[in-house]
Amino acid sequence: MRVHGLLLQLRAKSRQLERKHNGQVAVTNSNQRWSFNGFEFQCENGEPLRVAFTLNCCGPEAMTWVVTM
Repeated sequence: MRVHGLLLQLRAKSRQLERKHNGQVAVTNSNQRWSFNGFEFQCENGEPLRVAFTLNCCGPEAMTWVVTM
């Protein structure tokens, strides 16, 4: 993605309180923890293309996704 200029611009870090992680994030069964992410890039014609998706953290496939222009 770096070679083709598709990386997102970095944001300036904001000051946040430091939190220590004392628990376990991993889950052993499906449908206990989900994550959401998305990205946007500009098409050749200048229009933005946005992709968002939800993942079940216990499986390799996206639960749902959406693409908008």
